[in-house]
Amino acid sequence: MNPTTVQLLYTLETTLVLSIVTIGVYVSFRVLRFPDLTSEGSFGLSAMVGGAVLTATGSPFLGLLASVATGSLAGIVTAVLANVVRLPTLLASILTMIMCFSAGLLVVGQPSQTLPDRWVLASVLAWVQSPIGRGIAGAAAVLALLIAAIIVFLRTGAGFILRARGENPDLTRELRHSLVGWDIVGLALANGIVGLSAALFSQRSGYSSINMGRGVAIYALAAIMLGETIFPSRTMLGSLLSCVAGTLVLQLVRLLALNLGMPDGSLDLVTSVLVIVFVYLAKVRSHLGQNVLEKIRMQAG
Repeated sequence: MNPTTVQLLYTLETTLVLSIVTIGVYVSFRVLRFPDLTSEGSFGLSAMVGGAVLTATGSPFLGLLASVATGSLAGIVTAVLANVVRLPTLLASILTMIMCFSAGLLVVGQPSQTLPDRWVLASVLAWVQSPIGRGIAGAAAVLALLIAAIIVFLRTGAGFILRARGENPDLTRELRHSLVGWDIVGLALANGIVGLSAALFSQRSGYSSINMGRGVAIYALAAIMLGETIFPSRTMLGSLLSCVAGTLVLQLVRLLALNLGMPDGSLDLVTSVLVIVFVYLAKVRSHLGQNVLEKIRMQAG
């Protein structure tokens, strides 16, 4: 297998795993309408806690559950700070992010750790001979199940209230539901999904680090905006798939930047520039669309 093919396959696997993070951030930013940067810290903390449980028990499944629970707990802390302590939402998530970095060091006692060679889906996909093929198949299966679960959940009564909390808080109050409670549910769900991605990523990588989540929140936001700009959709399924597409485009751009000789440290700059460009393009497209609608109304009048 030539090096270019190997690079593309590994990029595909990374895209599928990081798409889970993007979907988690999408839940907080687009469904709950909560500007949440907790994932910047909860990703690394979830990886560290899940890695410690995996090392102690030898069970990758327990490690995965620990990662999901840790991510959910970080989301709950952000919701409590924002609603009970009454901190500004962005500040609440930043403080939780900072606490996650310290908590990861306290739990493990070191900034990184090597993990046993055990992956939660290894036994299920033992029939796949190629390691990279096994990784792609496993990540794709988890991503597909996650998208299906979110769509089903958002069509339930609880999912409707969660969406109402983000889109119309007054309606949520009229239905006599607690805004604080649904913020807790939404952020626990969003960061639990981030924890799921952290577990898959760290187990496949064979190590966990408190700094693994550095830039994750901005990366996910960039992927969301890329996806919404290039592949706009009015359905939840289309929106979630656009998150995956945006993540893929971003990964390919970063791969191209590396192959062009750009140092690793410059990739955050590439990501930031992409965010600026696509936010600007989205606003231009929205403005042009409004002008077109105004002309149609004038002609109809």
